[in-house]
Amino acid sequence: MPVKLIAITLNTSNLPQQIQFYQALGFEVETVKVSKGSEFYRARPKSKNKGQTIGFEINLFGLKDKKNSVTPIFQLCFLVEELDQVYDKLAAIEGVETLMDPTDMPDGRKAIVKDPDGNSIEIIKANS
Repeated sequence: MPVKLIAITLNTSNLPQQIQFYQALGFEVETVKVSKGSEFYRARPKSKNKGQTIGFEINLFGLKDKKNSVTPIFQLCFLVEELDQVYDKLAAIEGVETLMDPTDMPDGRKAIVKDPDGNSIEIIKANS
C-alpha cells in the first residue's frame, strides 16, 4: 500500500470561525471527544452519497494563545504500512526532530516528527 494522506491538523485560536469557514466550503463538521478529556472538531468533505465522506479530514483544535504555544499550528497525517521502518528512516535524516516515538494508541500505532522545515508530520498504522 502506498503512503496516503489521511488528515491535516490545524491548531487555531479562532476555532468558531474556522469551523464556520470549513462548513461554508462544504465540509461536514463533528465534535470528537479525546480520551484525555479534551475535544477537537473533525471536518470531512461531503460526498454525493448522504452520510458518506470522501478523502481526507481536517482536524481543528482550539488554542488559547497560538503565538506562544509549543503545539504545532499545522500537522499532516499519513497512513503507512510499516510505521517503525518509516519512522527510523525519517528520524535518520539530518534536520528531522522526533516529537513522539512509535506508540500504540487506541486507533493505531503512531509517531510524530518535524520535517527539516519544522512542519509536524504524524505517521500512523491503523489497527487492522
